[in-house]
Amino acid sequence: MLRSGALYRAAVPLSAIVSATARTQRVGDRRLLERDGAVLLAARGRVDVLLALSAPVRVQRPWHEPLTTCRVAVASDEPDLFVAHLLAGAAAPHTGGATRRAMLPAFEVAGLVRDAAQPA
Repeated sequence: MLRSGALYRAAVPLSAIVSATARTQRVGDRRLLERDGAVLLAARGRVDVLLALSAPVRVQRPWHEPLTTCRVAVASDEPDLFVAHLLAGAAAPHTGGATRRAMLPAFEVAGLVRDAAQPA
């Protein structure tokens, strides 16, 4: 699950990731914007990792219809490490999926708490 705060999110299967590139871009104070066919889910005025996907995903947003895209950019405090984990996960056979799914709610709550504590 990729997200920007609690309101903008996209469920991206690891198997759909074709490429992941670490590249920081300043995007201003908006949490979500579209640029050149990509949906940017920003935090603290930037995105750091661009994902190219093999199939379109829906990006949920409040008060509007979801956006559909094959390119999503997100913020990351450690973009190179995030890219390495994404690409390793996309290439590895998936075992223990139930354990990972059981941990997701904890990560979701931790992300919400972190986002609420961070100044914009």
